Amino acid sequence: MNLIGIRITPEFWGDKWTDLDTFLDKLYKLIGYDKIIKMLVAEETINKMGDRTHFHYHIDMEINENVEISKRKESLQKFIRREGVSGNRCYCVQTFADVNDYDRWFRYCLKEKCIRNIGFSNEWITENTLLSQDERKQTILRNKKTQEQLINKNQFRDKMFKHIDGLFVSEPEEVDIFEAVGMYYTNNGKTPPFGKLKDITLDYKVHRGWLSFRDYYYLHHG
Repeated sequence: MNLIGIRITPEFWGDKWTDLDTFLDKLYKLIGYDKIIKMLVAEETINKMGDRTHFHYHIDMEINENVEISKRKESLQKFIRREGVSGNRCYCVQTFADVNDYDRWFRYCLKEKCIRNIGFSNEWITENTLLSQDERKQTILRNKKTQEQLINKNQFRDKMFKHIDGLFVSEPEEVDIFEAVGMYYTNNGKTPPFGKLKDITLDYKVHRGWLSFRDYYYLHHG
């Protein structure tokens, strides 16, 4: 099994980009159209957080050839660079000798709109587009929940440090800061993260200028 995944973001190609059909024609000549077993080309405009992102194409295919797939990746990268572009924001090429879930690998690109199809039935496209869209909805929900948890964690930490700022005018003993951190968690109905209290205490000392970044480093890497 030889699988190829290409992402193209035309916006960053500038005047080097003409149109999709021209790019695909060049791609077919490089690979050999008769070697393509299956192929999907899809458009995407939404990122993993559900926000609008740079318009880009996904070109996913399975090809039939004896060339080692890693060498095919090199030839594809050279082909794109010859178009006058470079860098991850312009394109990405991935190759796989095998995947755990063949159908899922292909349907990843079907989150929005499939515009080219070789080797797949209309029924397969319809069914897997719905599956892909549902998977993306679930992914966006998980990512937003994780982001919200991180924001809440950072806000809690900021409020805790501000509270402790008011407890100490001058540098106290480290154990006093340790206790203040633990009590703040307890007083706010949270179980103190005992395994991290020491690190949070040191973080606070850096925050107040009572511990230098250099000394902090040596405490962790001494």
